[in-house]
Amino acid sequence: MNTDQFTITARDASDQIISRVVAVSQRSDDRVRGVMPLARNMLRIKGCARVEIHDGASETPEEVRPPLRLLSVQDLYQGFGLLEGV
Repeated sequence: MNTDQFTITARDASDQIISRVVAVSQRSDDRVRGVMPLARNMLRIKGCARVEIHDGASETPEEVRPPLRLLSVQDLYQGFGLLEGV
């Protein structure tokens, strides 16, 4: 089975990075679905306002491409945007 790498970045309300991880997904039906549980857990970090899921393993903290998915704390509690695209 193919694997995909993603960079998941947690940001606070002032847009500062508070956490960043590289994750691997082995799901083939939806590339991002396999890292969604990790992204939802990162939303629970104290001070986290949103999480960005970017394609590939990034060497730099700032991404130049738009995220594949963008999740907010409101999405976590309302259930919106967790499996849908941006």
